[in-house]
Amino acid sequence: MQDSSLLRTLYVRGSFHRAFIKAPYIIAAIITGLVSVGFGTVVDRVTEFASHMLKTQPLVFLALTPMAFGLSRWFVQKFGVAASGSGIPQVMAALSVDTHTRAQIEPLLNFKILLAKIVSGCLCLLGGGIVGREGPMVQVSAIIFLGVGDVFRKFKARVDYHSLIVAGGAAGVAAAFNTPLGGIVFAIEELLSQHFSKVRSALIVAVIIAGMVAQSFLGPYLYLGAVPLQTPKFSFIVPLLTVSALAGLMGGFFGKALIFTQTSIGDWSARRRLLWAVLCGFIVALFLVFMSDQAPYVTGGGTRLIRDILWQGKTVDFLLVLERFVVSLVTFISGCAGGIFAPSLAFGAALGKCLVYVFSGTDPVALTLIGMVSFLASVTRAPFTSMVLVTEMSDGHGLSLHVLLASLFAVGVARSVESRSYYHFQAEFYRRWITPQEPESDAESDQTR
Repeated sequence: MQDSSLLRTLYVRGSFHRAFIKAPYIIAAIITGLVSVGFGTVVDRVTEFASHMLKTQPLVFLALTPMAFGLSRWFVQKFGVAASGSGIPQVMAALSVDTHTRAQIEPLLNFKILLAKIVSGCLCLLGGGIVGREGPMVQVSAIIFLGVGDVFRKFKARVDYHSLIVAGGAAGVAAAFNTPLGGIVFAIEELLSQHFSKVRSALIVAVIIAGMVAQSFLGPYLYLGAVPLQTPKFSFIVPLLTVSALAGLMGGFFGKALIFTQTSIGDWSARRRLLWAVLCGFIVALFLVFMSDQAPYVTGGGTRLIRDILWQGKTVDFLLVLERFVVSLVTFISGCAGGIFAPSLAFGAALGKCLVYVFSGTDPVALTLIGMVSFLASVTRAPFTSMVLVTEMSDGHGLSLHVLLASLFAVGVARSVESRSYYHFQAEFYRRWITPQEPESDAESDQTR
């Protein structure tokens, strides 16, 4: 009887211990879901306001955009230079340190950066910039998970920073796109080169909880809706490879331009970087004024453009494709906070739909999805994540093999243009920055790249 009582006591204690270990992931995932919904709502409202202003008073943007870009960059420089750009390289850099302490990763993942990320991104969108919130949500979510983990560490909970960051990054993607599988695959392909089994349980719990919280507010929606797809014929391989090749070339050039620019301005002072952001804003303003007749589609992440192409049969001309590419590139190199996931999907959708007219009889929806996955994969160099995201957010499982082929082919073409991944290139600078052996004089320069 005593042995039985002892076993029950040990079982109860063990169950409590396991629940206590999972608790920070569950709580952080709930907060991530709430933040994702709130952030997404604000982004939508700001984008709608910018589109309305561009349609009614386009000349205002000649002053508004440079000012918004300048303020956006100022927030980054003032409250956390690591808030610049997507946020994914910063998370990758934090994970690349084998035996990091909280102090090491603090410059990349802290609450000042979280606030700067959101405010800077919204200011950029207000000025008509083309950025997304999905990449930033990876960094924001990782910060949330670390913050909750710090609270539990005060109660002697054994919470691993590595696991918190990975779970947070995956939860951010899952909550932003409503793609739980996409979040898991993203974490495996981009954030984890090994040791998946170590964080597997925490990762899945975080993804499920964050997704459920987001769905409780927005419903069990598909990000793009269940798109109507025709069964592709074998002849579809020709337009598929054509669009993938072109998207891969453009994606490779996009990454090459980002790497070249970041390297060129790496040693600039904060003042020169601020002026650079203002100049980028003025260039964007010129494009916006010129394309103001297509106001709803030339600003923001591009979700409306994608949905109208897929559901409303919107026609796309070469000028819109060019505008989305150039403005995305200029916005990103300005140094403002913002992600590249949604803009990449929007450009790919526009490119695919534009080429439908070259291949008569081709299903426009299928070619649009091919364009989306191809450009996203070529920019991020994450073909499996791109395939799962596009398939999951559109319910396009009947096109899974074609989408996978397109993403792999596009990445191969992109590597022929630029062998380096921009995410890994940027992550290396941040990794060197948080490594104690690096000289102080180089650290600030690396931080700002």
